[in-house]
Amino acid sequence: MELEKDVRHGELPFLVKDVHNFFTKLHKARSPNDARELLEYCKSAKSDNPNFQFAYTLDDENRLEHIFWSQAHCFNWYQKYGDVIVFDTAYKVNSYEMSFVVFVGIDNHGRTILPNFSLLMKKSPGTILTVQDLWMTEAIAKEMPFTKDAFCIWHITTKFSGWFTSVLRIEYSSWCSEFYNLYKLDTIEEFEQQWPLVI
Repeated sequence: MELEKDVRHGELPFLVKDVHNFFTKLHKARSPNDARELLEYCKSAKSDNPNFQFAYTLDDENRLEHIFWSQAHCFNWYQKYGDVIVFDTAYKVNSYEMSFVVFVGIDNHGRTILPNFSLLMKKSPGTILTVQDLWMTEAIAKEMPFTKDAFCIWHITTKFSGWFTSVLRIEYSSWCSEFYNLYKLDTIEEFEQQWPLVI
């Protein structure tokens, strides 16, 4: 930063850490009207295109508590590719301490899409991939009884070392390689043939 300002070392009126702290504070700052602005955006988008969907709830103090929205094009995506949905709660909006949840799907070209229309439609996905959460499993069973709830493979594989290192010992690394090779199989038949060999 000193080079950019063309000053000698130590002559800046602030430290680099001060700049970092300022931007961190600025990033976490909340606008007093942000919830209202989000709702106004949703209402405007709905008036522009009736396929835009949104729903929200307010708490006892009339503050925004939950919101769900889906862009208009997601309706078509869900109709075409809604057989499997991934429910990802890995994101956090830190300044509000609220989870940001993303519904993710894969189109027929293997590209990631966001078909987050499923909560507002009568049709449920065939399979929903979630984290290993008892409450989520119970909610899916209640709200989408014909949907298969499966755990996300990433969450499962992160626990492999704790489950299998002591059992497999020196064979653990080769077993992991064999397991990950299952990902590369193209057909159900190939998977069904290889799966018993891995387990």
